[in-house]
Amino acid sequence: MDYRDEGAAIEMRIAQLEEAIAPLRAARGAESDAAADRARRAAALRAAEARETELLREITELSVALKGDQELLRKAHAEAAARTTPDGFNRFHFFALCAGLAPLFGLAMFAADTERAAVVLVPAAVVIIGAIGASGWRGEGL
Repeated sequence: MDYRDEGAAIEMRIAQLEEAIAPLRAARGAESDAAADRARRAAALRAAEARETELLREITELSVALKGDQELLRKAHAEAAARTTPDGFNRFHFFALCAGLAPLFGLAMFAADTERAAVVLVPAAVVIIGAIGASGWRGEGL
């Protein structure tokens, strides 16, 4: 056999082998693509799980904060109810008003003689005592 015939036979065999390899390479490429796709999906799944965990943590923190805010609100309502009578009269405001008026009555005593001061202070005392009675205060704390 001539070296040219031998070379042609080798080239033909190479072509046959390349034709046989082509489907294997395509299958390997498809498998490689599928593996890459699985890796991308797994990475996306891990990222989604991490985001979900982060959001659940934030929900938990907000729930705890909300519960704390609700507790503070309940305490504020309880304190307001403690100084308010059932008819809605706020004892704290009443006593603040009395404390503000007290110096005016003192000035009335010094500005007038004793007789005139009594004329001013006795009705004022009656009004204050009546307001205390109307507020429902019976000596308990504010």
